[in-house]
Amino acid sequence: MESFQKKHIHRVENKKTIEYQKNALSKQNNEIVAIHNEYCLKRNQFRTPPASPNLFCQRLEIRMKKYYNDLYNSFKL
Repeated sequence: MESFQKKHIHRVENKKTIEYQKNALSKQNNEIVAIHNEYCLKRNQFRTPPASPNLFCQRLEIRMKKYYNDLYNSFKL
């Protein structure tokens, strides 16, 4: 009789641990889903739009190269 009770108690404890593990997994899954949803909302904040071309600096660089090239060529002997 005692062995039956021990086995029955052991089975009940196993069921409780299995239920506890399932609850823990479902809580963990819920947390993961919540984190993923929050990330999806903030995703656009992390992806900045590409920088616009700085036309002023590019044109200035071209003018400076041309100026120094002309200056160099004017002093050739």
